[in-house]
Amino acid sequence: GMKRIGIMAYIPRWLSGCNCIFGVPTDFVVYKDIVKKVYRIYRDKVEYVEIWNEPTLAGFLNVTGSGLTRAQAYVQIFNTAAAGIREVDAEINDGKHAVIGGLVAASPDDTAMLQAIVNDSTAKANLDFISYHAYDKITEPSWIKYKPILSTAGIPDLPIYITEWNFFFNDSTPTPFNDGPESVSYTGRKFIEYLKMGLPIA
Repeated sequence: GMKRIGIMAYIPRWLSGCNCIFGVPTDFVVYKDIVKKVYRIYRDKVEYVEIWNEPTLAGFLNVTGSGLTRAQAYVQIFNTAAAGIREVDAEINDGKHAVIGGLVAASPDDTAMLQAIVNDSTAKANLDFISYHAYDKITEPSWIKYKPILSTAGIPDLPIYITEWNFFFNDSTPTPFNDGPESVSYTGRKFIEYLKMGLPIA
């Protein structure tokens, strides 16, 4: 009964201005074609699709050679990927429609990119949820900054999902919260926190 989220993250090096997988596509027609091919392959295995991963961090969205800010680049990436996914659903025409989400922020502290995506009419029309990542360095409810922005944009009830969380982001540094008896009670406590916050998915 678990739902699966796929993430449409990054690009081939040859398609980027920085010769890296975290770059902005130099050709959005080619990028859209890649998104459609990937989504078509995995479509039957996922119910939700996030666009990109942590674009709020320069290390995961390198705008070198694009002439765009990270916010501008992400809006264009999101719109292109969402259009490709919607086209595949329409072409197959079996009644299934992907639930598409964006922002996928490294943390909810930086709201500039959220503001950019909800200010874009195309992006806003394709947003089924907003997502972010949460680690214990941030006091919950960490998404409190998001609510006024969504309300001002006219989408106060847009679901907010936490799609990556843990005690610490570096899994090469073992802690009792990653494995061991403490991880059981820790996980239960976090799920209760998220339920109390009203987050429908974690």
